[in-house]
Amino acid sequence: MSLIPFGLKEDVLVEVNDVDQGLACGCVCPACRAPLVARKGQVNIHHFAHHSRAACAEAMGQALLLAIVEVLQQPVSKLGLPGPNPRILTLEAVTQPATVLPGGAAVQVWYRQRPLQLFVEWDHAAGADTREQWLADRVPSVALNLTAFVREIQHRQQKQIRKADIQGWLLGERYKSWIYRTPRPPAPLPEPLSHPGAPVSPPHGSMLFTRIQLPRPAPIRPPVFPRRSRESAPPGQDQIRLALLAQLAHCPPRSPVDVDLFVFRIESAIKTGILDDAGRRYLFKKSLLPSDDTWVGQVLQRLGYGVE
Repeated sequence: MSLIPFGLKEDVLVEVNDVDQGLACGCVCPACRAPLVARKGQVNIHHFAHHSRAACAEAMGQALLLAIVEVLQQPVSKLGLPGPNPRILTLEAVTQPATVLPGGAAVQVWYRQRPLQLFVEWDHAAGADTREQWLADRVPSVALNLTAFVREIQHRQQKQIRKADIQGWLLGERYKSWIYRTPRPPAPLPEPLSHPGAPVSPPHGSMLFTRIQLPRPAPIRPPVFPRRSRESAPPGQDQIRLALLAQLAHCPPRSPVDVDLFVFRIESAIKTGILDDAGRRYLFKKSLLPSDDTWVGQVLQRLGYGVE
């Protein structure tokens, strides 16, 4: 990790493509405060470098650390947690300043009034002691593998490392691992019912049955209508209409019925003697009246013309 992606200009962290090239950029190193030059060549990734070419091993780590803290401090900042069961936290605050440790730095963030330590790690071997100590102390913490993140940027052959790249990395779950994760409490078991009248569970291996005596429904009998004698006068239109309307109110037919046409055909059939016996009445229903023969027969029974 030797290339410096960000520089400080008047105490503001800037990207290399946001300033002039060379020493005219006016930036200093985030670690040692020495002057930087902006390099924007065609071969290497765009970066800052020390003007004096002096060695500064912590320059890149400090620059990325400041960028991470800046992203985490944005309003409504979010942080993705690694698996199993990855999820995204909405952060409430970031404790300042970050604590520099062997192999990296510790950044404390807060969510739901709970602290979470982030170990921004740029030297995995040097940070082993920190990880072991946090695990022994059960400190809720996540390790961020900064070296793997930078290698991915270089592998994609981007021209520079931007703050947007860091924001996307923090939102996802790549190159992150739990150092210690607080175990979630088990879900509470449902409380047994203790109020009066609550059902009692039968003992294991047995079944309880209660015989329920249901009332027997009364039989449904069709209405009985008086039979019309052969000597009686035939029904008129008003009587036929009343019988038809009563049957419509009792049980509508499957086929639509024209009331006036129905009354006319019934009256005409009675006058011509088609309804003298059951056989001719059945022929009358099939040839002249709607297709619902059972329903038509019930209307005729209301008029006193039953099956003989």
